[in-house]
Amino acid sequence: MLRNEIKLMESAIALAEELHFQRAARKMRISHEPLARYPNGTVVVEAVQGLMSVLEAKGRPILIDFAHRCEFCGQGEYKFQNTPEDLARNMGASQSMGLTVPSMNPQPAQYSHNFFMVAICEKCGHVQLFRPDLVKGARELWMRKRE
Repeated sequence: MLRNEIKLMESAIALAEELHFQRAARKMRISHEPLARYPNGTVVVEAVQGLMSVLEAKGRPILIDFAHRCEFCGQGEYKFQNTPEDLARNMGASQSMGLTVPSMNPQPAQYSHNFFMVAICEKCGHVQLFRPDLVKGARELWMRKRE
């Protein structure tokens, strides 16, 4: 059983690395659109160094549609209870855990409501909280699809 879990974890890590690499590689390919590629080798080196930094820090893609392994038990995966798209579930997920967000004036970066995104490990119950309402562009990062 442990051998299968190790293989599963290695597969998840490889997928995370592949997703980060694909993002950088897309801009290195030949393209007729100048803005769709890196302008020169210096920028490529900087992008690869940035990618290596993310991978060394064990960073993961900012995606809901991705298997995020639990940072506590290492056995389960986080399941998101809500997304930036669902106002009713945003309020319910936060309130069910006793979390409230005070009203802010002016409103946060891009939403008319404040909320937490809640991810819970299906194995041990470890909880991760995210506040995409505070970061401009976070909604797009979380909601994009794997390529």
